[in-house]
Parts: sequence; structure tokens; C-alpha cells
Amino acid sequence: MSVKKATFGCVSLLACIVACSTSASGTSTSKPSASTDDTASTDDTGSSVPDSGKSQKDSGATELTCEGDCLKTQVAATFGANFAVFQQAYFGFDLSGALRVEVHGGTPNGCPTSSSTYDWSLVIANLDPATLKANKAASLTATLFDYKGNLIATPAEKASKATLTPRAVDVESPRGFVEGDISTTFGGGKVVGHVYASHCDSLDET
Repeated sequence: MSVKKATFGCVSLLACIVACSTSASGTSTSKPSASTDDTASTDDTGSSVPDSGKSQKDSGATELTCEGDCLKTQVAATFGANFAVFQQAYFGFDLSGALRVEVHGGTPNGCPTSSSTYDWSLVIANLDPATLKANKAASLTATLFDYKGNLIATPAEKASKATLTPRAVDVESPRGFVEGDISTTFGGGKVVGHVYASHCDSLDET
């Protein structure tokens, strides 16, 4: 299946979900190498998840700074024998003030535009800024988009369970960011790892 162009914005993403039709799952991609720098923790599926540990306080509010490995997005998708890696993440605000984080695999780098193309994307919606800043794990909605057809049998699939555990959050400054660990579960697999999402004006609903 050829890579599809994706328009990034709340309306177009919802339209994409509605338009999903069944297609055959593609071939396997190469398995991502495990990180050796981070301490592994275990998610609710029993899988090892990278733990950056660079910005988390023992309790209370999240940090406002992020440096070193904290700045890296390291997310992996596992669906049977098929694997995919997501290396970049960005966030924007919807009209209600909630955050939407987009995690992408493939090129290009930089803020998504209407002409951006990716191999796969994970879109995390309905993030409450107050919950993130209070250093609380947030239950949310997440949708996986597979533009190559390597992971799922349909162009998009909604997660049955999705959480984001924040570590460092600054959503008020012009160069804001959201950093933390995500865990999402789907019918045939999961997408887990660490994200550092920088703010993109192109993802803000107006």
C-alpha cells in the first residue's frame, strides 16, 4: 500500500476515522532496537517501557524544564510480528482549550502541515492542561493511523485504552512542550514509549 498524505487538524482526522474501510494488513517493518540508557518499567500489558527519569518529581506538579534524553521521542508499535517506530511528536490546542498530541513515524521533521506525509501516526486527544500540570496520569482517546498498511487491517483504529503519564509540562510559554510516557492498547497490538511534544501553531484550532 502506498503512503497516503494526511491533513492534520481535528476535523480532517475525525473525517479520516469515519472513512476507514477494511484493507489487508501489509508486511513487517524492522524491529526497533531497545534503549539501553533508560530504566525500564512495565505497563499494564507486561511490556518493558522506556523510563526517561530526567524530569519527574517524586510528587506534586510536573517540572517546567526538559533536557538530555527527556527531549527524545522514542515510541514503538508492536502488532504481532510487525513493528514500527515513531520519532517525532507535536501538540496543539483545540477550541475548548484541550490539547491534542500527534506522534509520527517517517519524514518529514518539523510541524505538520496539510501537505505532510508520514508512514504512521498516533493522535492523542482530549488532554486537560490542568491534569497534565498536576502530574496526574490522564485517560484519553487515541487513534492510530497506518498509511503504509503494515500494522492494522484498516487505515485507522481507535485505542481501547490509552494513558499519558506526564513528567514535564509547559503549555503556557510560546515554546511550550509536553513530555511523558504513553501507553495505548489496540485490538491486535499496542503503542508505548516516551514522547517529547513541542507546540505547533499549525495544530491549533482557530
